[in-house]
Amino acid sequence: MMKNLLKKALKLFLFLFVAFVILCIYAYYQMREHINAFVAIQKSINEANATSLEKEYGTSDKEKIFNRLILKYLNELEEGEANVTH
Repeated sequence: MMKNLLKKALKLFLFLFVAFVILCIYAYYQMREHINAFVAIQKSINEANATSLEKEYGTSDKEKIFNRLILKYLNELEEGEANVTH
């Protein structure tokens, strides 16, 4: 009796684990374009020197610049979706 219960619990766990992995892979492919955009923004900020950041964005704080560029990206994305629906 206990062995059957343990086998069923193991099968349920394996099924849920596989479903979770498939869901994670699906989510990654749905978000891949946005993830790549965030990585490109971060890479461009990290490669820039402090003086060019100061000149272009008015600050050399990379975290503030990253947040500003991410918000800009999300706003542009939202505006693009609004234009498609109207």
